[in-house]
Amino acid sequence: MELQSKITNAGVIYLPSEIRQSFGRQVKLLPDSCAAILYGADTPLVDVVDSVKVLLQDLDLRIRRSKRDEGVGK
Repeated sequence: MELQSKITNAGVIYLPSEIRQSFGRQVKLLPDSCAAILYGADTPLVDVVDSVKVLLQDLDLRIRRSKRDEGVGK
């Protein structure tokens, strides 16, 4: 699942209820120069790492499919 949201001028971002329920009311955000990881404040870091590994697999799959689909029409 991929979500898209806007950040208000006040710096508020809307998170769907499913995300809020999963993460709870306290979250941590770990950003770098082009991406960020958002997770529940009480989530063990080992669980965050495991989840990031799954997300990386998903991104790799999307990249491979995109490259494959670009070659289909040629």
